Amino acid sequence: MRDRSCPNLIHKTVAAGFQTITVLVEKTISLLTYLYIYLHILDMRPSRTKHPLTVLRKIAGLTQQALADLVGCSRMAVQAIESRKLKLSVSLAERISLHTGVSQAWLLANDYKLPPISHSNPSQPYTPEIFSLTRAEVCKPRNDPLDIRFIENVLAGAYHDLNAAALQAYGTNQIVHFHYLLREFVNQLEQHWKSSKLHRSMDVTETAAKFHQRFEKARRIRQGRKTNESSHH
Repeated sequence: MRDRSCPNLIHKTVAAGFQTITVLVEKTISLLTYLYIYLHILDMRPSRTKHPLTVLRKIAGLTQQALADLVGCSRMAVQAIESRKLKLSVSLAERISLHTGVSQAWLLANDYKLPPISHSNPSQPYTPEIFSLTRAEVCKPRNDPLDIRFIENVLAGAYHDLNAAALQAYGTNQIVHFHYLLREFVNQLEQHWKSSKLHRSMDVTETAAKFHQRFEKARRIRQGRKTNESSHH
């Protein structure tokens, strides 16, 4: 007589196998989901070793990867700086300040206990709103007469700072060193942007007037290009 219990046993074995596989798949999915969430939170959480970059990221709502993408460096570099295994360089601090609006001086002070401040207005605390405004300005800069005025204000401020530094250098018999640093700085600028063919004037007022006209001419050219691009769309 044929044993009818054999098919039932096979059926139960197969069913039990499928159930085991289903449980394993569900556990694997749960584990992967947990791992993804954990890694995402790990990237967002402040570093155990506090650093100004950590404070900046928290205010701006940036992950280490997002900040790295913003300023053109690797996530590992951001991580190393925040864990104080790597020193924040002046050039990287400058890029971070440019793209986020936070004070470069505050970054380089390397003291996370100091309240972060705005780069454009050091008397103003750094906020998420300043980050948003900075991103809007960087991604789509204004193109109106105020741009020229802003550039001229920056140059006027730099001229004042140069005079102040020269006075201190002169008073401490370091004017030769000042001349050397200034020449090196100008050389670095000329590596990026070639100097004008205009005759160099020793009159500050005359120089300012000439370049104001050239800035206005450049602004009109840019404005014309923008108008042409808009008409094509």
